[in-house]
Amino acid sequence: MQGRYIEKYFFETLNSTNDKAKQILNDNPMLEKIYVRSEVQESGRGQFARIWESEKGKNLLISIGIRAVSVPIEQSNLISELAAIAVFNVLSRKNIIQISIKWPNDIYVGNKKVAGILIENTFVGNKIEKTIIGIGLNVNQTEFSEGLPNPVSMKQITGEAFDIGQIGEEIVNEVFSLLNRKSEIHLLYNKYLYRLGELTEFFNSENNVFLGVILGVDASGCLEVRVENARVNTYMHGEVSLKIPSVN
Repeated sequence: MQGRYIEKYFFETLNSTNDKAKQILNDNPMLEKIYVRSEVQESGRGQFARIWESEKGKNLLISIGIRAVSVPIEQSNLISELAAIAVFNVLSRKNIIQISIKWPNDIYVGNKKVAGILIENTFVGNKIEKTIIGIGLNVNQTEFSEGLPNPVSMKQITGEAFDIGQIGEEIVNEVFSLLNRKSEIHLLYNKYLYRLGELTEFFNSENNVFLGVILGVDASGCLEVRVENARVNTYMHGEVSLKIPSVN
């Protein structure tokens, strides 16, 4: 895929950049790499169909569509990990510290969420035929709804306003650069993991709280946690969630 042209699309308003990226790839079978950005998402969503709030023109709302990504089904978590590392790397170059990746693919600064990622894959046989990488990054927004638990933006962290389009271009370039270095992805992802090695509170599927120490994420994308009696449990996405420490 290296060297092929990236088709770029910009919209003032979309229901969803992921949905638009899927439509474009479906309607144009010769396209292999596309980048969709919108100033507004009327139906923006995150993991588990949660709403992604964004003030018009203040944040980065993008989707990257890739055909024939050459990742087998059993390693599909690499796409999610790759996208998270791409955002991590770009933020690191903006003098932002204390960045980490909250499993599976939220980006945190300290205990506050600066970005979320939504991956939607299409499978053919035993390979990913198409992948859509949706990224919402809080860039210049400084006020958020009270109902959101822990949002933060790049501007709130640094006091600076950023060129949203430029940030998007940097993330897209980083994604495609990392696609050529897939062997490094899983190791880097575990290195940057939120609360790695720390005693952490979790909610299980029954909403009960338990304590454990995050050991890492295995090759299939499951979270490894040391719980009571030094037993190590593995959890698929959706089976547990981390309880975030209170933030001001």
